[in-house]
Amino acid sequence: MEWSASGYDYLRSVCGTKDVNFRKTFIILTELVSMVERVGFNRALIRIERFAGWLLFFLIILFVVTGYSITGKYGAGRLIGAKLSLVIHQQICYVLIPLFLIHSLINIRFALIRWGVLKHGAKKKKKA
Repeated sequence: MEWSASGYDYLRSVCGTKDVNFRKTFIILTELVSMVERVGFNRALIRIERFAGWLLFFLIILFVVTGYSITGKYGAGRLIGAKLSLVIHQQICYVLIPLFLIHSLINIRFALIRWGVLKHGAKKKKKA
């Protein structure tokens, strides 16, 4: 599947937006589609899951540091101011929740495949 500028123009006209973020989102989606075509669906899911996992790791550390800096415990208040920490701490949930869902749902899918509950998408060819 090839995504072109005409596909972008069509989606933009349907959504009725001239937003720059829409173009960025479209570019990210086209990169994801090309990655799936290039490496296969399961390998693309593994790459997405690992990327989400690493982002979660660093964001959870930031979440803990901002939480301690709000309360002022363990000297974390010296790293970041209380007001900035509160803003970051409140806004980071909007990133953490989708990343956690992506990370966990992909892992649940692979666990169900391993346990035989779901069937693997690609069938192996038998040698003659």
